[in-house]
Amino acid sequence: MDNAPDGLAEVTVTGFKAAALDESAVNANIVAGGVTVTSRIPGDVNDDGEVDIFDCVRLKKYLAGFNVTINASNADVNGDGEVDIFDCVRLKKYLAGMSVELK
Repeated sequence: MDNAPDGLAEVTVTGFKAAALDESAVNANIVAGGVTVTSRIPGDVNDDGEVDIFDCVRLKKYLAGFNVTINASNADVNGDGEVDIFDCVRLKKYLAGMSVELK
């Protein structure tokens, strides 16, 4: 779905095969639904299209009360609905190469 606009996108599945890791067949069902397309990049606090040290610096400034703008949705990297020190710690761990997920 490259270049799809943000929002709900209709997807049609015309057929599929399901297999386990050992390549044995598994039962699966097709159900009605949709795909929500979003251009959100978790961790891209400064909205430059990349997750890097500049995002960490911007988030630290924001949390310290400096008058800086952030993308709050991208800054909430732990997915708890708040932008706080826990997001900063998670972003630092991610940038350090630790095995953490940005949500």
